[in-house]
Amino acid sequence: VHKASKFNLNARIGGNDWTYAGDTMTGFKRLDNVFDLLSDVIFNEVDGDYIETGLWRGGSSIFAKAVLTVLEPNSTRMSYVCDSFAGLPPGKRSLD
Repeated sequence: VHKASKFNLNARIGGNDWTYAGDTMTGFKRLDNVFDLLSDVIFNEVDGDYIETGLWRGGSSIFAKAVLTVLEPNSTRMSYVCDSFAGLPPGKRSLD
């Protein structure tokens, strides 16, 4: 059970809170980054699709799809949203 806490704007900006009723755990700074990266891809005419791997409720992907729709209305880019729903498998080698 999650206990609701008072809204903290600074924590929300940085994505350092738990938005148990929200669509994304992504903070404003990271959403700004998604916007900036997609804008750069479109402005520089980079080919390819969008993929998000590992998600919670898909809020970042929903945001990214909205950005693509607004900035590139006739786009044929696909959006892929993937999650294992079980976490990553354990690694098999040391990454020292």
